[in-house]
Amino acid sequence: MSQQQDLIHILLQGQSRNTVDETLIWAGDNPSKFKILVEIISGNLDQPIRDRASWALSYIAVDHPELLKYHWDTFTKLLLNKNTSSPIKRNLVRFMQEVIIPAKYHGQITTRCFELVNDNQEDIAIRAFALTVLANMVDLYPELANELKNSIEELMPYASAGLKNRAGKLLQKLEKKW
Repeated sequence: MSQQQDLIHILLQGQSRNTVDETLIWAGDNPSKFKILVEIISGNLDQPIRDRASWALSYIAVDHPELLKYHWDTFTKLLLNKNTSSPIKRNLVRFMQEVIIPAKYHGQITTRCFELVNDNQEDIAIRAFALTVLANMVDLYPELANELKNSIEELMPYASAGLKNRAGKLLQKLEKKW
């Protein structure tokens, strides 16, 4: 069996933390295996397989950010694509809030994160993670602070408890800094 087939076999076991853990063990910090994971996520296999792969990738990305280096084009295209599944978007912004995003992608990712935060139809976790990505961008680009404050203030009246909590903390941080 090829390495891709090995990984697909693991991912077919179901949507569980055990599947993620097995994928993490399979991939480790191996760049060629990480590339296979990225190819599965961005390919045209069944959506549940791609979604499960993205869940594992989000953990690997945080633990081994050096593996992201050659894949930022793919991650950015997936995030910008309006047809990307919610689980893949969620896992992309989950790891993006914890890693250093190359400057080349700041503009596109920032714009997309504002879109995600301001979209009331978007999943709560995606919006919360996107808020943190934006707060990280404000540290680099203080001129974004007012736009982020406005977005947070607009979403607060209609946000879930979890989103209000994260947004409120970020708003306090913004008001102290800027």
